[in-house]
Amino acid sequence: MREKVIKVYKFDELDDRAKEKARDWYRLGFEYGWADENIASLKAFADWFQLRIRDYSLGGSDNRSQGVEYELRCDDNLLSMSGARLWRYFQNNPHTLPDLSGNCPFTGYVFDEALLDPFREFMKNPTVGTTYEDLVRDAIDAFCKTYADDVNWNYSNEAVDEGIEANEYEFTEDGKPY
Repeated sequence: MREKVIKVYKFDELDDRAKEKARDWYRLGFEYGWADENIASLKAFADWFQLRIRDYSLGGSDNRSQGVEYELRCDDNLLSMSGARLWRYFQNNPHTLPDLSGNCPFTGYVFDEALLDPFREFMKNPTVGTTYEDLVRDAIDAFCKTYADDVNWNYSNEAVDEGIEANEYEFTEDGKPY
């Protein structure tokens, strides 16, 4: 019989090279966990603002084709308004906008607010020439940026380190999971 002793380390005890190997292992098994919630916010936004989502491709900053394809299905009168006239329309027809107070009115999830930021800013400071179509496009762009930022954060060294430490994973000296 032979006995073999293996030294086991916590993540913070590893050297930098071993930490990188441990992070690579963690990322291979990690799946971004909030995609469904994000898409639910997008779909609820689309329902409220009369969009038809045709397609989307979302992810981190390495996703070169990131974006949302949509078409507006709203009244031509609304599409013809801009600036102060559009602002007055929203003021006089409060049912046309969801709650802009920061309460995540679509799904209760924070991505609701990323979609509403351009509308909220416009209602505080209406700008000449801004159209409904501009606001919707800016909202979709803000959503895509927030989505990419969130994915990037979740795969960042800082987030991965937190995940490894929170799960109390252990490793061999060279960073392989034990």
